Order: sequence, then structure tokens, then C-alpha cells
Amino acid sequence: MKSGVSTIPVGTSIGSPSSDLSLTVRAMVCTSALLGGTFPFATHAELNDGEKFQLSVSDRYTYEDNIYRLADSEQIGDLPLGVGASRDDYINRVSVGVEGAWQLWRQQFQLVGQMNDSQYQNNTDLDNTSGNARGNWDWRVGDNLSGQLGADYNRFLAGFENSRFLEKDVLETFGTFWNAMLRIGPHWRLKTSARHAEIEHGAEIRKFDNSETDSGTFGVHYETALGNTFGWDYRYSEARFKRPATLNGQRFDRNFDEHTTAFSTEYVLGPKTALKGSVGYVRREYANAVASNLARGSFSGGIWDAALKWQMTGKTAIHFNGWRKLRAYLDAETDYFVAKGGSIEPVWNPTAKISVRLEYSIEDQDYLGPSINVGVLGPRSDQVESQQISIVYSPMHLLQFSLSGRNERRDSDRPPLRYDGNTASIGVRLNY
Repeated sequence: MKSGVSTIPVGTSIGSPSSDLSLTVRAMVCTSALLGGTFPFATHAELNDGEKFQLSVSDRYTYEDNIYRLADSEQIGDLPLGVGASRDDYINRVSVGVEGAWQLWRQQFQLVGQMNDSQYQNNTDLDNTSGNARGNWDWRVGDNLSGQLGADYNRFLAGFENSRFLEKDVLETFGTFWNAMLRIGPHWRLKTSARHAEIEHGAEIRKFDNSETDSGTFGVHYETALGNTFGWDYRYSEARFKRPATLNGQRFDRNFDEHTTAFSTEYVLGPKTALKGSVGYVRREYANAVASNLARGSFSGGIWDAALKWQMTGKTAIHFNGWRKLRAYLDAETDYFVAKGGSIEPVWNPTAKISVRLEYSIEDQDYLGPSINVGVLGPRSDQVESQQISIVYSPMHLLQFSLSGRNERRDSDRPPLRYDGNTASIGVRLNY
């Protein structure tokens, strides 16, 4: 499935793949994180039960030592970049955000929005305005039927990890969605959802990657008296690219259908340990035989993911994650790969005002077909490894300071795609 985003590294560019999750709140959080910030609505000004309204203003100053994700052997002066371009840079981002929730009888309405202005000290051609917005209606009919109807929008600067296009490309995503859940007795739940998503590139040369996706899901879930859940879901996705692609003289249509079935569980193993995971099977087929035969484009096989959370003490926790999924980077939707990886994230809250997080992640990426964005035919294999630390200090309800650092390294059997990048940032946020 093409819609969705996974974790995106701190910095000014997209650096992590999308998954089969929807382009909703996760995409909005990631859009903020990709510019070095944090989602600005961690706390709320409470009005009445079910109602809240909050404004936020934040500023974040970021340093990156490899803006264009260049290999060590590449020299900035040998590349077709604008006047004043540099390998490293300082970026200042000012953000304004708003979040509101209102309740009318048993219906709730939510609105979230954020606007960012990013200014580069040297690479001024990359200056941009980004943002995100989401509105949804959480509806309820009686005691057993509920759901959600809404739309979302994201705008952000596409990264350079997945393309040799070294100019500004502002990416926009649009989505509409609905979901519904019917309770049958005390334990059974029927769930269904649908989503329409569009991705558009601002740079003319990247518009061949513009796409639309329609998807739908149906599932049956069982919840025990202790709150543990077991479920089965079937998902169908239909992806359509607005322009055909040409690679080495080969012209082909990349539209495809995808079928996914999966069993999932959320299970509390003990008072301090919880497990969440799924295992399933996915089949993706190109409508065009040329695309399917060009370089192993179609795929069928098993997928899984697992997340274990262990609350060791009242102030420390550790999260373990592992996965095997079919993914694509959000700004390079044509380049699908099988992702196999894992991560570990210790969390420490020494006081109620301080939070410290460390994260280590590694992922092997085996690409299924031609890498259109980098002009590569045939199999391609990468490994992406990252380490990150973030410290958040909230001396009072309305004020928050944050400090973060990240290293990301990509190894690839295609030497031009190898890079090593470091990012450091400091920020302040005021909530009202």
C-alpha cells in the first residue's frame, strides 16, 4: 500500500520510508520532525469535557553537515547547484500552530494545523514554507456504532536521500478518509475504513512520481475481558501514477494493485510489559507486463512487525521494534523495497519536567524494481543505520526547550547512494 509514513529523521529532508499505515496523524508528526522540530501540541488548554484550544509558537535552529546527502567522494563544486551552495548549513525554522476540539452532543470535531517558515544560511534556494492541517469528525450513533470522517494536508521539502535531483522540490500530500466500528456484544468488533490519497511534487522534473491511491480495509477483532485484542484485517489498495516513467529507453505504466491480509494482537504480558504485533501476507501486482518484467517489480510474500514495551521502573522504559514490510519513501513512491530491520529506544524521565530518549535503528532494504529516481536498472540493496538522542525540558506548562542530535549512515551496492550525515538542533516552544 502506498499511503503512509514511518519515522522520519530529525533534519530538513525526508529520510525514512512510508509503510502501509495511513497518511494521517503520523504523517503530520513526521512532517514536523523532518524539519528538526517536535509536534507542537503535546499539552492542551482544557475548556470543557471533550473541548480544548491551544496556540503554539516555536523556533528551532538546526545544523546539518550533509544537506544534499552526498557521498564522501563528491565535491560540492562539481555539482549543478546554485550560487552560495554548501555541503553543510544552518537552518532556522519558525512555526505557528493551532489545535482545537469541540463537542456537540455525542459528536466531537477536531482541527489541527501548523505553518513553518524555514530559512537556510547558505543554501538559500532551499528556503521554503511548509505546514500541515487535519480536520475530522468523530461521530457516534447509539452505543455500538462509531467512526471518523476527515481530511488532511501536508506540505514539506523533499529530501535528497532518494534522488539525484539536487534542487528544491516541495512535496504536497492530500487525503480524505473515513472509518467505522460496530460493536457486537461485549467482545466482538467489526471495523472498516477507506482512504483516498494524492502525492504531488512541486519540481516539474519530479512530477512523474505524482500518484493517487485508493484503499479500503475490513477487519474482525476480538477484545478479551482484560483488554487484550486479537484481529484479522484485509486491505486492498489501488495505486495510479499520473505519468508513465521512462528508464533507459523503456517506457512503462507503474500502476499496481495490492492485497494484504494480516492477523494482529495487542497483549499485556504483565504489569510492566506489553506486546503489539501483526503477521500477514501481501501481494502486489503491476497492471503492465513491461513494468512487472523489467526488474522483478511485482511482489508476494510474508510481512510482520512487532513492538515490545517494557516499563522497567517508574522513570525508565525501553521499546523494542522489529519488522519485515513492503515499503517506499514518501518522496520516491516508485522505488519499493522489502524492509527488514529493528530498533531499540530507551526512555528516561529523571523528573516530571525532563525527558531523555535514545534510539538506535538499522534496516536492510532490498529494492524490487528499477530505481527510477536514481536511474538504476536491476536489483539494488541498501542498509540504513541511525542513532539519535533527544532531550526535552518543560520548566512550566506553557514553555518547552528541546535539544536533539542524529547520525544517519546509508550503505549501498550503488556507490553514489552512500552517505553519512549528522544533524544537531536546539529549539524553544511556547504554548498558550
